[in-house]
Amino acid sequence: GLVLQEYAQFPKTEPIPAPIDRRLMRHARINGLGELPDGSGRTYVPDLNGPLYFVEGGEPQVYLDVAAEFAPEFFSGRGMGSGLGFAAFHPDFEDNGTFYTVHTERPGNAGPPSDPTTYPPQTPTFLHSVVTEWVADDPASDTFSGTSREVLRLGFAGQVHAIQQIDFN
Repeated sequence: GLVLQEYAQFPKTEPIPAPIDRRLMRHARINGLGELPDGSGRTYVPDLNGPLYFVEGGEPQVYLDVAAEFAPEFFSGRGMGSGLGFAAFHPDFEDNGTFYTVHTERPGNAGPPSDPTTYPPQTPTFLHSVVTEWVADDPASDTFSGTSREVLRLGFAGQVHAIQQIDFN
C-alpha cells in the first residue's frame, strides 16, 4: 500500500515575469526533493520560481534564491519547465560544499539575433538553460554563502523542454 502524509508547506512564490498561462499560477512550483549527501537528514527542494529550500523537521528555509542571484535575466514565467529546473549535490558535499543548479534566463542573455545570411536559416534563441557550479563556504550552514561559476549555457528556440534534471551518476 501507499501512505501519503503532508511533508511541508512551502511559501507562495510567483513566476518571473507574471505568467499568462494559468497552469503556472500556483501557490509554489515545487519540482523535486532529495536528501543532502551529508548525513544531516536535511532535504533540498527546488521551486521553479527561484528558491532552493533546505527542509529540516518539516520547516522549509531558503538556502539560495537563484532568481535573485540571476536577476533580471532569470525567467520562469512561460513554459512548464522554465525557472530553477533542478539542483544536484556532489556526493562529497559535506567536505567540498559543491553543488550544481540549472535555471533558465531571458531576455538579456538570450544571445544575438540570428544571421539572415546563414543557411539553413537559424531559429532565434528564446531562452538559455544555464548550469552553475556553487561552492559553499560552510556546507553545514542552512543559508548559502560562497562562490559560483557558470559551467554550461545552451540556447533553446522555444519555451518547452529546456534542461531540467541534472544529477550525479
